[in-house]
Amino acid sequence: MLALGRSKKAHWFQARRQGVTELDAWSRRAFIAGYNCVTKDVRGPFYRSLRGGADILEKSVIDWADANPF
Repeated sequence: MLALGRSKKAHWFQARRQGVTELDAWSRRAFIAGYNCVTKDVRGPFYRSLRGGADILEKSVIDWADANPF
């Protein structure tokens, strides 16, 4: 997932964002980090939607990913 993000495969992430809750913890974090290849106007609402149910590590990944887009 990180490689897909670095390759800027935004369409792959957008097609799968609804299933992020079904991923295991580490895959979910990788998805969140890779999702930062999506444009800011799309990733902002997605990241905000995840914050409510995120643990402290996921919140850190969200903060990092939002500040450091691929």
